[in-house]
Amino acid sequence: MTDKFHYRRAMSGKWQMAERAKAVELAIATEAEVHNYFRGATGIDQVANKITEMVLAQQPELLDNEQIDNGVLLQMLAVAAQATVLQALDQPQPSQISMLVLSVSKHFASKQYDPELSPELQQLQQQLLNLHQHWQKMLAQRRDSHRSMGR
Repeated sequence: MTDKFHYRRAMSGKWQMAERAKAVELAIATEAEVHNYFRGATGIDQVANKITEMVLAQQPELLDNEQIDNGVLLQMLAVAAQATVLQALDQPQPSQISMLVLSVSKHFASKQYDPELSPELQQLQQQLLNLHQHWQKMLAQRRDSHRSMGR
């Protein structure tokens, strides 16, 4: 195979990734309140790219549809939130993008949907809220331990 073939294949993959990330971004951006999270240096597009990367690595079938409905978005956010928490365990301080992935995930997990989500998706909402609660406890413990070290 030629270098041109590999280049075209790589570019095609990046193009598809960008299209999927744009679909994720549009699904997230439909919520007006979500835009309040993006006042800093990290934009909604960067968070959508990060979510897309994590979903692509763990459950790529969720990215098969061009239109992302509430149920699929919630599943994507669950994958991204779980991966983010696992990655953050190894970091002394979570990144801004990690914090935003978790904030957006919590937002959609807390949301009341109309029509109501299936029982499985409602359970996923609760799992996401529990994960966020554990995450907050972990952050508080880290802050407390850093304060204790400074004394």
